[in-house]
Amino acid sequence: MKKQLLLALILVAGLAVVLAFKNENTPKKYLTLTFDPNHFITVVDELGVTHTMELKGNSVTNSTTWIERAQIPLTSKLNELASKGYKLVSSSRNYGGGNYSGNFTTYIFEKE
Repeated sequence: MKKQLLLALILVAGLAVVLAFKNENTPKKYLTLTFDPNHFITVVDELGVTHTMELKGNSVTNSTTWIERAQIPLTSKLNELASKGYKLVSSSRNYGGGNYSGNFTTYIFEKE
């Protein structure tokens, strides 16, 4: 009985060690969402497919308009991505330059 218990314990411990150091070869997949509060929300998924949602012109001086036309669509899109298994890993605020003068935020998601 003791030998069987010892053998089972060694087998379980060995299996735990093998699984603990298992090398995951699955490449990580990312998605980006760019939000320009005055113009659009653009999503580029891990396959390179682009989806754009045009926003109705916004005014930051009117909070109700801002919430309805920018914040609600952005929150809705973020929740949709979370429900599809994406986890936010980074966000950055960008201030226009070059040919683009708008301000926008880019969010980077990882597929779980």
